[in-house]
Amino acid sequence: MKQRLGPWTGYVYLHRRAILAAVERSRSVLCGRLLDIGCGRKPYASLLDVKSHVGLDVIATPSTAVDVIYDGAAFPFAAASFDSALCTEVLEHSKDPAMVMREIARVLRPGGACLVTAPMTFHHHEEPNDY
Repeated sequence: MKQRLGPWTGYVYLHRRAILAAVERSRSVLCGRLLDIGCGRKPYASLLDVKSHVGLDVIATPSTAVDVIYDGAAFPFAAASFDSALCTEVLEHSKDPAMVMREIARVLRPGGACLVTAPMTFHHHEEPNDY
């Protein structure tokens, strides 16, 4: 399939390159049962060697790899049920990012690891849910 390039292609590439590097550096701690918050298409799944990769998102479409849909509030999982978590470019879409972080902490087992990324300088996207 031919890749279509648009006006934001270079900018998006530079932005995503840093995320990719962070995921690669974190591979050793992103292990066991992993929760991928706001997983979309699970773009980093091929980089991770995990026992189970559970994708959580607020919506699923035929082009996504969502395993569990939730309401954007409390995660539908028991406390301490994941060994690791991945949350890339999600917090800016949450009305209450502190609540998302509390939920991540709640579902991670003691000593669990989480990689969280959020954009610093990126254009508004997915309006009106880009806070």
